Amino acid sequence: MKKLLTASERRRIQRVGAHIARIEPYGSEVVIFTSLTNLPNDLSFVFPNGPGIGQSEIGDSIYGMSFFATTEQGQLSCIAFNADKYREETIWHEALHTTVDVLNAHGVLFTPDNHEPFAYTQGYLVSQIRSKVYGLPEFGYDD
Repeated sequence: MKKLLTASERRRIQRVGAHIARIEPYGSEVVIFTSLTNLPNDLSFVFPNGPGIGQSEIGDSIYGMSFFATTEQGQLSCIAFNADKYREETIWHEALHTTVDVLNAHGVLFTPDNHEPFAYTQGYLVSQIRSKVYGLPEFGYDD
């Protein structure tokens, strides 16, 4: 299995309380930061060589962000929001941005006849966020 994050990056992600979701079959990883207030410091700690996000870029009306971080292996998709407030619409919103970024990076383009990979990936990413950040059950089928 291809490793996208180094062991030291994984330790730093864990140390700041962020989470990692792996998106298969694409082999992509998404880092989920859970505090917009701490994001500039957390981001520079986890990815010291990457371009940071300044507090001035995070306004009072921002509920979440989707962005790329520069890692030792290249660019990585990230999501950030305030986990202390459960805003499901924000999670779905940012998951869609990230889904488009991840799938486009793998050559899967959003077209009128190609919605399924995007719908499944977005749902999976939201399910991972619900489970990893909030301890809620992952989505599943009961039938």
